Amino acid sequence: MTAAKVTTVKRVVCDAVQGHICYLRRSGQFHWRAALSHRYGQTAQEFASKIQGVLSGVTLLAASEHWHPWPKTSYFEVVFTVAPPPLRSRLARLNRQLQEGACAC
Repeated sequence: MTAAKVTTVKRVVCDAVQGHICYLRRSGQFHWRAALSHRYGQTAQEFASKIQGVLSGVTLLAASEHWHPWPKTSYFEVVFTVAPPPLRSRLARLNRQLQEGACAC
């Protein structure tokens, strides 16, 4: 996944759901976390549903709550991947670039 795509995914998710997100390049997974100081009736599955609602092509791998006694921080965690665009759309984009002469192929 390109750096621009990773940045876009991070921005879209953080605008919709407050928390911290990181991308693991080797596994291609995104890990979203939010502090769990007060639950206010929220669950990790609710956050996972919000993330799925703002992005297309999301595959949820895990949605969990990690509780630790004080002074460690407890948190919600959602692990997901984002599918790359279909091959047909990538080929169409390359074909357009070739026709415009902008492709360095």
